[in-house]
Amino acid sequence: MELTDIKEDQMVNQNVTNSFQTLAPLPAPFCGMQYIAHKNEIIICGSYKHHKCYSYHILKNQYKLICSYPKKTKLGDHCVVKRVINNDNKDDIILLSFSGYNLFDEKHTLVMRYVSVWNTETMRGRLKTKTQRNKAMNGYP
Repeated sequence: MELTDIKEDQMVNQNVTNSFQTLAPLPAPFCGMQYIAHKNEIIICGSYKHHKCYSYHILKNQYKLICSYPKKTKLGDHCVVKRVINNDNKDDIILLSFSGYNLFDEKHTLVMRYVSVWNTETMRGRLKTKTQRNKAMNGYP
């Protein structure tokens, strides 16, 4: 390798390093995590051996705990999708979590009605209603 090749490699590595910004560290180790983008949030929905869901606020560079999956729920091969609904309240979304890759694995289908954990006024008003929010539940709300 020639000196010009080494300098060129160093410049490429430096450009890649400068392209990324260091963000707040994850609150826990995640392997096989599922995530959903919603407005200024990235919702992290559990992973292999970690049953908690977090919201990462893109502008605040912070994480907040949302909820935990039920204890016996097996994650790692799960899939989470955001259901788009046409209603007046754009802050209220529905997340569906599916699992059960292998024939003999315990399967689950869970639903969560999510309201941003970053807007405390919205949360207070929503939690007064009878419909549970920000909690993984069996069945459909």
